[in-house]
Amino acid sequence: RPLAVPPGRYRIIAELDGYEPRTSEQVDVALGRTRRVKLALTRIVGTVHVDVVGGKAAAVRVDDEKAEPACTAPCDVALPPGQHQLYFTADGADAEPRAVTVVARRAIRVSATLRPRTGSIVVVADERGALVTVDGKPAGFTPAVIAGVAAGRRKVAVSLSGYAKAEIEVDVQANK
Repeated sequence: RPLAVPPGRYRIIAELDGYEPRTSEQVDVALGRTRRVKLALTRIVGTVHVDVVGGKAAAVRVDDEKAEPACTAPCDVALPPGQHQLYFTADGADAEPRAVTVVARRAIRVSATLRPRTGSIVVVADERGALVTVDGKPAGFTPAVIAGVAAGRRKVAVSLSGYAKAEIEVDVQANK
């Protein structure tokens, strides 16, 4: 930005909200001459260290769940001071958003707790009390509503002594 000043010695101070102020060395200004002074401002930030519990990694978005990821946790994110909302996404898992208050020049720690995406399976059979297994693990007896089944392709089997075992693959959808 051009400034018109009388000849003399000056120290230029640049200030902007959210940035560290900068001061130049003394500058000699002569009549009819142009003098360029460059000052690079440094943004004032705090650091949020994000850890992951229940998984290996999670994309971290700041203030908008549809924004580009700021980093992939575990990671550090430099943010301007104030309130921020962190959103987390990971393959096959969900995590609750976290509100954080960032303080200038300080570090805080936040953990994203990943929970596998799950759905439910309803199993009905002609005979009561048949064993239901999901991916080879006992899950209940017919008739049954089996909640908390990991989303994705699952092998469901129903067996009862004296009857042929029935097997089927089902596509378990999250929250359904």
